[in-house]
Amino acid sequence: MLILALAPIFIKSIAQSADSIYLFPSAITSSKEYYQWKATQLSFVGEYEKSNLLFDSNIINARKASVEKLHSGLSGLDHGNAHDFIIQAAKDKQILIINEAHHKPQHRVFTESLLADLYKVGFRYLGLETLINDFTHEYPKDTALNTRKYPLLPSGTYTQEPNFGNLLRTALQVGYQTFSYEASMLLDKTPREEDEARNIANFLKEHAGAKILIHCGYGHASECFSAAFNSKTMAGFLKEYTGIDPFTIDQNSLTEDLENEFSVFKPGEIVAPQVFFTSGGRVVNDAYLGRKKTDTCFDVLVFHPLHMLPNRRPGWKLSKDYVEFNPGILSPGLSYPIMIKAYHKAEEINQAIPADIIIRENKQDKKPLNLKKGDYVLLVSNLAQKKEIINISVQ
Repeated sequence: MLILALAPIFIKSIAQSADSIYLFPSAITSSKEYYQWKATQLSFVGEYEKSNLLFDSNIINARKASVEKLHSGLSGLDHGNAHDFIIQAAKDKQILIINEAHHKPQHRVFTESLLADLYKVGFRYLGLETLINDFTHEYPKDTALNTRKYPLLPSGTYTQEPNFGNLLRTALQVGYQTFSYEASMLLDKTPREEDEARNIANFLKEHAGAKILIHCGYGHASECFSAAFNSKTMAGFLKEYTGIDPFTIDQNSLTEDLENEFSVFKPGEIVAPQVFFTSGGRVVNDAYLGRKKTDTCFDVLVFHPLHMLPNRRPGWKLSKDYVEFNPGILSPGLSYPIMIKAYHKAEEINQAIPADIIIRENKQDKKPLNLKKGDYVLLVSNLAQKKEIINISVQ
């Protein structure tokens, strides 16, 4: 149910302009949209703490029980770097499936961090649930994405979020070819999970022996029967249709929404995503933690610590490729709050996805942008839709 609830939004949002996609928090929280979509919209404009709080406030009792159970299962276990473990495991795998929560961009940042090393072990194709897949003639597939090498607003829905846009840019720069596989929900009555799996299976038939990475939402990556769908999910059907056992990675279960929420480590002790190991050296999955009595739905669970920096931007925004850039006090003539969208100067600014977005509440707010080195155009706007354009260079 969680995944299906967002399906209608997919169609609605792709035709919108940047001004109607990237909204100020006050406009998002006061709307009548479903809480999931509100949380996702907040993440689009870099309001990650507000996004988590809004989402969790609607499932507070369930989340509290889940965190307590997971924490009890993780205490005292050995752990290691999730990136390194996954790259090693991927060497003899043909299909990797990794999921995300649609309001948690750190999951996209982690997938982006895997791309270069997965390419080195043979992965060449990236399948994305969010890419438009010819639902109707009104919303066509972005057939130029692989040659243009960056996404546009109409390319998909969640790709409109800056970190997802960056994931795509990195994938295309590394050398991946992207492909869409979303179900044709408006064109036939085939259940979504089966249709997605068939689309991927057909892609593999056309690219025999290819190693593919699939980035999807929530339970689509599960290899188990789903009570919500009353069927297997995409990963389970894909295994059935191809005879290939995919390596499935869950990022949702062990992502902290509050700093030190799981109390597994001391605050700030761990900043990189981790995987856990049993006393026998086996990697921890959902079966070990007791979520399923018999089946293993995911091969590995990734732990994401929420490490907040003093400027209230999360630690996962920084890496060897992305640096903090503080443009100082901008647009003194604009009333606050202001929204700052950073666009790559070489891209079509009217249709491209910003590389980063921040909201500054007042002149004392020094929240920085997180950007790769290069030339950018900053589009600064306020609630009255007054705008200013500033060119910057990040060294």
